[in-house]
Amino acid sequence: MTARPSDHGSENLSDRSVFPTLSPGALHVWRVRLDLPSDEVQRLSDRLSNDERCRAKRFVRNEGCRHYTVAHAALRTIVGGYLNLEPSHVSLTVRPGGKPELSPGVGAIPLRFNLSHSGELAMLAVAWDREVGVDVERVRPTVEAENIIRRFFAPGEQSAWLATSDSQRLAAFFRAWTRKEAYLKARGAGLAGGLDRFEVSLEPDRPARVLRGEEPWAQWPLYDVSPGDGYTAACMIEPPSDAPTVYDWPIR
Repeated sequence: MTARPSDHGSENLSDRSVFPTLSPGALHVWRVRLDLPSDEVQRLSDRLSNDERCRAKRFVRNEGCRHYTVAHAALRTIVGGYLNLEPSHVSLTVRPGGKPELSPGVGAIPLRFNLSHSGELAMLAVAWDREVGVDVERVRPTVEAENIIRRFFAPGEQSAWLATSDSQRLAAFFRAWTRKEAYLKARGAGLAGGLDRFEVSLEPDRPARVLRGEEPWAQWPLYDVSPGDGYTAACMIEPPSDAPTVYDWPIR
């Protein structure tokens, strides 16, 4: 039995028997709730590697430890679901740019994925044999949007943002930020790739797309993803591919 997305583009999955089938060219994006009860967080920590558990303990605040634990346990559980592996048997490594991937021992399996988290939410993008990037941000009215845009964004994005009405500027900033992060993460560059070296659309009446960038990434499809109230998210995938289908985790 295969899980089917609801009319709203998302679905709560009950168990492994209804884990979604990831067909070639498909893009699955998982919304992961990080605000789980303490006993559930403790249970999920058993799914992490020793190195991940050590990293979780380095967070000064308990909230950071909890969020890291849930996000990375979710990554292992979801990736393991596609590969029919127990979460603790999923072997992961990290590229020089910081992007997680399957370890060389299982690297012949062409499953690609990318994780992002902010506030009480994480998002995980997954595809077969297609590079992916995803970013989610909690919308924070206190962010110094104008200062960040003037210092780090491309001239065309600065002009587009300044032409946006005051009431739309905060949303436009987070649209641009998540789209730019998704672009950089899809190509495996991270912020070292330079936020001002490419441009994305940010106006409320324009679809998500790369307006200017390096080839071939400038031609890759870029999508906004609905993360829920108070958040903005975007993902990018190497073509050819379908538009994203969104699922919710934990699987209940």
